[in-house]
Amino acid sequence: MGKLRNIGLVINPKRQLAAVVLPELIDWLRKHGLQFTCYFTAQPENTMATMCSTATADELYHTDMVMALGGDGTLLTAARLVGGRHIPILGINVGSLGFLTEFSVDELYPTLSKVIKGDFYIQERTVLEAQHPDSSKIVGLNDIVLLPKEPGRLLQFWVWVDDEYLANFSADGFIISTPTGSTAYALAAGGPIVYPTLPAILFVPICPHTLGARPLVLPDTVKIVFETRQPALLIGDGQTKLNIEPGARIVAQKADYTIQLVKIRGKSFLQTLRNKLHWGG
Repeated sequence: MGKLRNIGLVINPKRQLAAVVLPELIDWLRKHGLQFTCYFTAQPENTMATMCSTATADELYHTDMVMALGGDGTLLTAARLVGGRHIPILGINVGSLGFLTEFSVDELYPTLSKVIKGDFYIQERTVLEAQHPDSSKIVGLNDIVLLPKEPGRLLQFWVWVDDEYLANFSADGFIISTPTGSTAYALAAGGPIVYPTLPAILFVPICPHTLGARPLVLPDTVKIVFETRQPALLIGDGQTKLNIEPGARIVAQKADYTIQLVKIRGKSFLQTLRNKLHWGG
């Protein structure tokens, strides 16, 4: 990333703290000669909407950096909006847990000051994509999840890794996760925590009706192929959905682009693991 001139703010207006932070942030950006535009993930209140010009997704493509002001869901939205554009994303947590949006409001201005001076680095994160035979796709920075279309019903499916048959399952579904997503839904479903830059893909069955279907960690070079016996839904990062009809063979794999996250030295994944997930004794 070159000299920072233009920032795209992706804001969750439903977060009360965002409404408090935004006017102060806008004033700070103006004082430092930075241009900015706002993309709201939901309809904002009139007072918030008048604070800055509202951007379309296409207008975010012309920014030097995107700042996600919300929770982890807001950062996932930002990643979906600018995916493949090589635009770095800085996550500021005004939500609850904030594992991906790792910087707190108290750290906002010291962090921005470091970014302006170039005192930061970029961490590349794997993105997944799943393609339907009709060429429609769904992507996920955290995960792609298969669930039954009719809630509460058991789902039967067959899975191949590359060209090798893995198994058939009866389960509530499964999660295909990136290392980034290993601390999200996959973790709640019994999957392992994987260091976020490790070149891996996780396959995690959800409540399988067998004792033998354990989570798998696979190299990120494989293709995971599957088809179901019942109508199903594929869900990317809990935000986008794709209908899957019985017998359709879906191919999931690493996307041909990564998401670039802005990182500050002295703040690590292991620290976040201890402080936010309370990992350890």
